[in-house]
Amino acid sequence: MKVRRITVQNFRAFKEEISIDFCDSFGKPSNLFLISGPNTSGKTSILDAIQVICETSANRERPRLRKGLFFSAENFLNEKETISKISITVDLEDSEKNEINRLIEQNPRISAKCLLDESEETYEVSWEYPHSYSNNKIGTYFTPSIPSALSGRGYLKQALKVGEATTQLFEEIGGVCYFDPNKTLRETKPPNQNRYDKNKKFQQPKRPNDPIQNLANWLSKAFNNHSGWDKERFGISTWEHIQEIFNDICSPIELQGVENGKGANCVKFIREGEVYGLNHISSGELQILNFAVSLVMESSWNSVVLIDEIEQNLHPEWQLRMIEFLENDTRNNQYIVTTHTPYVVSKFLSDAHFSLGELDEWK
Repeated sequence: MKVRRITVQNFRAFKEEISIDFCDSFGKPSNLFLISGPNTSGKTSILDAIQVICETSANRERPRLRKGLFFSAENFLNEKETISKISITVDLEDSEKNEINRLIEQNPRISAKCLLDESEETYEVSWEYPHSYSNNKIGTYFTPSIPSALSGRGYLKQALKVGEATTQLFEEIGGVCYFDPNKTLRETKPPNQNRYDKNKKFQQPKRPNDPIQNLANWLSKAFNNHSGWDKERFGISTWEHIQEIFNDICSPIELQGVENGKGANCVKFIREGEVYGLNHISSGELQILNFAVSLVMESSWNSVVLIDEIEQNLHPEWQLRMIEFLENDTRNNQYIVTTHTPYVVSKFLSDAHFSLGELDEWK
């Protein structure tokens, strides 16, 4: 799946209608596209619009949106007296259309009217919120009523639950992956209050949802699964995918492996002969590692990957490496990224760039 065009009206930062064409000079959706603009210009709102319409289509009752984005008039509407409208045009490859139709045909709960016309390459779907004529709890409305072109991942997840599909179909049927660098940084907030046990001894409160420990646990599972992985049968493992992405962008720093035990320091990196753990990596390394894990964890093949403020926490050299990685990635993804840095803008051609306003010179 690749986005060809999006039109947004009365959604978050945008009151008036705005349209963005993601196609290159040959009329094909760009594999890497940049949206630039100063703060508050609406860059994130465009990414939100793509995620909202695609995720709502894939799961119309409980769509999974980025942290901090939820269904409410205050959150979505720029002008409260009218409704938000999003229209998106996407391209699907033949293999993807075939698999989506196969999933529809084998699911008796889905109407045959939802089948995609396989002679079409481009599909347009429109979305409105809030809408009185809607058949779901969140009050959204689609025209056409069943947007199957965006629902492939939703159909696939339904089929997986009843054992009628395999996870390998994630490489055929695309979805949307939203990478928000702001949620990947280490939490360093002090505890709200001191806690003591019954003997009046101080106890350091546990941090719920510690992002570093969660990342360490996920990497440990991936590494352990890798040890017994049948590469000839299933291709490279999840661990190898993560390691490949991280090492490619961060070289000569390498993600080495995971030792037995618990805790972030069991994840090992090597830099100039020095071995260190996850608790001691830089914010830039953490950024790239989180990106690699997100890309693999979300099964981002043949998908639309949204990256907000690609330059965040990265040295200009690593910003360039990140861009080069996205340009040369073989997963057949479409990467739509945002920036407010002129340096990043200078690395994109004009037909792969949309500006929402002038930027200050980078100093």
